[in-house]
Amino acid sequence: MILVSPMTTKLFAYLSYPLAPDTPAYGGESNAITIQSTRSMEKGESCNASHWSFSNHLGTHIDAPFHFFQNGKTITDYPAEFWIFNKICMIFLPLDEGRWITWEDISDQMDTSADLFLIKTEFSYRRQEQIYWENNPGLGAELGLRLREQCPNLRAVGFDFISLSRWQDREGGRAAHQAFLDPNGIGEPILLVEDMDLRTLDKELELDSVWIVPLRVDGSDGAPVTVIAQLKSSSPN
Repeated sequence: MILVSPMTTKLFAYLSYPLAPDTPAYGGESNAITIQSTRSMEKGESCNASHWSFSNHLGTHIDAPFHFFQNGKTITDYPAEFWIFNKICMIFLPLDEGRWITWEDISDQMDTSADLFLIKTEFSYRRQEQIYWENNPGLGAELGLRLREQCPNLRAVGFDFISLSRWQDREGGRAAHQAFLDPNGIGEPILLVEDMDLRTLDKELELDSVWIVPLRVDGSDGAPVTVIAQLKSSSPN
């Protein structure tokens, strides 16, 4: 959904899903989030409040290097400006089944000067099906290494499937996470924004900036994020 700000003529879009009881979880875990009411105005209490319980890798979330490396940065190690991206490369690669995405798949659409890649496969249209977690696409380790070598400004990659890792090849998924997140590898680690909502994006759309705002829990290896894109207007403000 694209929203027009009531304060300006600027256009904005959410690129993240809200957490909900039907949010799919990697590995097919059921009841991955519980939301329990603790105070209710319907019951005559003074306010509404609730208790939430869920994994920090559920829904639209970001992986930090500490997820796979003990000496890697955590979510709270990054300064505020790190989460604002101003040169976005959108890559369109329609897929209807799971496989590893390679350098050759995306190199012809690649802007090596970008600070954020968004990969739209349209796999999110199957988000409520078992295939979404059981046979999802993934980003291979070789792709991570080449991106770090050839895209020196790239700080994050986001995509519209449940995880960088493929449930059908978990060993390959661990190697891929390590290739992207290794704090001692070539260049800087590339953070991973998993399970994004990219349905509003198309090839005619241009993004001015993207804000990836994590839930800041001290020392976290990853966190749910709210992602907001500011769109370039086709007409003068």
